[in-house]
Amino acid sequence: MRNPFKPSAGTNPPELIGRSGVLATFERGLSERSGGLDATVITGARGIGKTVMLGAAEDLARGRGWGVISETATQRLAGRLQEWIPRHAEPMGRVITVDEIHAVNRRELIQIGADLENLANDGQHVALVVAGLPALVDELLSDESAAFLRSADRIVLRNVPVDDVEESFARTFAGGGFETPAKALRQAAEATEGYPYLIQLVGYHLWREAGDGHGLTAATAARAIGRAQARIARTDLT
Repeated sequence: MRNPFKPSAGTNPPELIGRSGVLATFERGLSERSGGLDATVITGARGIGKTVMLGAAEDLARGRGWGVISETATQRLAGRLQEWIPRHAEPMGRVITVDEIHAVNRRELIQIGADLENLANDGQHVALVVAGLPALVDELLSDESAAFLRSADRIVLRNVPVDDVEESFARTFAGGGFETPAKALRQAAEATEGYPYLIQLVGYHLWREAGDGHGLTAATAARAIGRAQARIARTDLT
């Protein structure tokens, strides 16, 4: 069986751990909103799962019949949204996601705000979900160009509970046909400290170690943890 763990930016993990409350709130919002512009700002450290959360929000919206526009704040963002929005006129509304919102050009942000508010004033329902790094998002929101985002719901992503990590490891490895000794799983889960990027790194190396014929043991967990920690030490997460 292929290794289900993916320790690279923005890729979907085998399970979305510890975020059910956030997704439930977003899903409830899709059901309850009746018009206008609703905005949500997701912040958190690098590797905490912001891009993954945007993808999960998009999947929920599609499942409920909403049109989805997925973007990243690169050059000509405003122009791309102007081109895309008319093509997504589903009756339920539109969900627009923008990753790395802190990188958006301020002039473009003014245009985006005006375009979205015009849609809302026309009675069309638009849900905007953006994600970015906390300090840079704070700086952005202090700018007059981001006035339409200041009343947005704010979601701050933090590390997930270690117990949830352990349970997820147990399900994933059992699904791969491995025996799942509690001691080794706890050892691996605690090493992650609930940090999503490290969860993927530890899981990835643990799967490789266990799949080499050694199985899941305290020794394979220790080797996997060491390799994951060495990798994260070489990774720039600033």
